[in-house]
Amino acid sequence: MKRQIYRLVNWIRDCCLRASLRRKLIVLISGVSLLVVSLSMFISFAIEASFFRSRLIAEYQATGRMLASNLEAAITFKDEFDSSEIISMLSQREFVLVARVYQENGTLLAEYRRPDMDTEIAPPLYGAENVFDGEKIVVNTPVLVGGRRIGEVVLMADTREMQTFLSARTGVLLALLTFSIALAIWLAARLGMELSRPIQELAKTAQRIASEHDFSTRHKRISEDETGRLVDAFNEMMAEIESRDDVIRSNEERFRGYFEMGIVGAGILDTEFRWKQANPRLLEMLGSDWSSLEGTRLMNVMDGESGDLKVESFIHDEVSDKRPISCDCWLKRIGGEPIYAMISMRWVPGTKHLGEHILFLAHDITDRKLYENEILQAKEQAESSSKAKNDFLSVISHELRTPLNPIIGYVEMMIGEREDRDDVRRLKLIKHSAEHLLGLIDDVLDYSRIERGVVSLSGDWIDYREICKDVVGLLKEEAQSKGVELTYAHQVDGNAEKDRLIIQSDRVKLQQVMLNLVANAVKFTIEGSVAIRSFLKKEANGDYCLRIEVEDTGIGITANSEEEVFKPFKQIDASLTREHGGLGLGLAISRKIVDAMSGAIHYRSEKNVGSCFWFEVPVKVAKGEDMGRVDPDPPRAVAQRSGRVLLVEDELVNQELGRALLVGFGQEVVCVNDGLEAVEAFGKSKFDLIIMDIKMPRMDGFEASKAIRNMESGERRTPIVAVTAHVTTRDADVYFESGMDDWVSKPFTLSKLTKLLERWLGSGDQVSSVGSRE
Repeated sequence: MKRQIYRLVNWIRDCCLRASLRRKLIVLISGVSLLVVSLSMFISFAIEASFFRSRLIAEYQATGRMLASNLEAAITFKDEFDSSEIISMLSQREFVLVARVYQENGTLLAEYRRPDMDTEIAPPLYGAENVFDGEKIVVNTPVLVGGRRIGEVVLMADTREMQTFLSARTGVLLALLTFSIALAIWLAARLGMELSRPIQELAKTAQRIASEHDFSTRHKRISEDETGRLVDAFNEMMAEIESRDDVIRSNEERFRGYFEMGIVGAGILDTEFRWKQANPRLLEMLGSDWSSLEGTRLMNVMDGESGDLKVESFIHDEVSDKRPISCDCWLKRIGGEPIYAMISMRWVPGTKHLGEHILFLAHDITDRKLYENEILQAKEQAESSSKAKNDFLSVISHELRTPLNPIIGYVEMMIGEREDRDDVRRLKLIKHSAEHLLGLIDDVLDYSRIERGVVSLSGDWIDYREICKDVVGLLKEEAQSKGVELTYAHQVDGNAEKDRLIIQSDRVKLQQVMLNLVANAVKFTIEGSVAIRSFLKKEANGDYCLRIEVEDTGIGITANSEEEVFKPFKQIDASLTREHGGLGLGLAISRKIVDAMSGAIHYRSEKNVGSCFWFEVPVKVAKGEDMGRVDPDPPRAVAQRSGRVLLVEDELVNQELGRALLVGFGQEVVCVNDGLEAVEAFGKSKFDLIIMDIKMPRMDGFEASKAIRNMESGERRTPIVAVTAHVTTRDADVYFESGMDDWVSKPFTLSKLTKLLERWLGSGDQVSSVGSRE
């Protein structure tokens, strides 16, 4: 259907384009006349129909009121005979079909029907609404006595009277319309003949000039109206064309000189892509002479063996459609190696001196291509080196975290078991050193992730005051051990409401930056204080900005160290006698995170006086329903439930440590050595929690988790928590997709185990069929 409509539209358009000016004028004038006359008659017809309809309704309403007045007594005394006699007067009205008299309670008192009325037509009922549609007219008139409604008269008539009126008016209008159109066509034909004759004469002159190429020809002016001015403009245009024709000839000669002497290879092809001309530079590039190139096809010089077979098809299709193209491709060179050229081709319309042709330009860029290949190889080598670095970090992370797991775990157990203060102090030193090493590993891995652009931001609704409190809680013990006072305070912009402390930002990233800045401040402060201050400000454009300041009374930074502060692996004091350790990655990581959050981080400092680091990030402030969507903190201490735990671990030392820690929390523990044994154990017994290592022989943790999920029924889901030392190559979605509900990284500390048990065994409820992604 669409194709047929498209063809009809194209046919009408072609007819309009081929029609003479005289015919177009006739069609235009006739069409306008038809539109105006038709619109006028239609409006007149609509007005008359509306007036007739209103009059008809008014007549029936008057008839109804007359009947209602005469029926007052009959309805009051419920006289059916008088009522029938009164409404029988309607037999004088040809178009009344039926009339009914109803009492106050809706009981039918009397009825009149036209003798020839169709019995299938339903009579109007009591309380019928006034209706005027294409089939019937219904008029409902109440019968009132002393203002009280005692009944009603309902009339129903057909619309033949209206239809008869409309038919008569339609015939008259059609006759008038036919006469008007005939008159308009006759007048348009006479007028079109007079208007089109000068233009037709001018068209004949233009055709003669086009065929003879005689630009000295001029047309005689025969009228003083617009066509006369058109003839004057035509003669002026011909004079200009005559003068420019000489200029074109001169330009063609100049172009030929440029063509022959150009430093870029140039040629001319016919529409079949055959060589018609070639300048000396192009012949030199192809290592050919004109006698061997003339008449051959363009594709003969394309080097298909160099991988440009698709270019040939592309060139043919694009230029054949008269679209200019530019592309790079290999060209054959007789007696030498192929050259890599940047070519441009453009279709050129024909002139009287030169027919349609294709202009071909080529520039030798072989040296640039070779250089690009070298750059590409260097890029591939760099990517390979980067992948090797990431693989190295992944392996090193696993190998370092694996021995740290039993070291930290057993030390924590021994601290709780020892009573001798010196032993406890030495064990705490061991734990502190191990945690320091773990922190260095985490810093390197964090920077590696950020350097690769792996910075994903979430949009949690959070109370940033709680983050400040958590950071102070994490570093409070270290600050107190040095005699450093650690405080925090909050300030909200005066234009903001008190409750607008709930913001939308990435809680983890925000806490990481704050923790880095506060940890640095505590580390480099020998005595005095470290103050955390937060400011929630409303900008001029209505957006909000969160500013966090960390000010200390520490050793400060010299003026010439400002450029080194935020660089990775840089230490302000890099001497062998420096007092403070670390890799120098905390501030570098913080800057990367703040940049990803579209914020800024800066500092001011004075040597031996102190420093103040601050950062600002844009945030959204909670309004309305968002106030109740605050992302909760990690679970606090709750009553833990004892249960059966399946510990899947192939390292015996980690297996023994895990069993000891879990038993210490009152759990019943079953240990297996790999994923295959875990699946077998799950098939034989039920467990409240499964702690699954990832890297294991025979069957890894992912495959084991999928197998366990396939064995479960739909009613009960056993939580599976992954424990892994690979923290650089895995994304959280990988764990959830395999059926796991949570994951923690090694080393397996008491704090991590506490949170794990609080989350999955704290309330005693089993998790739902959808894994937690917190």
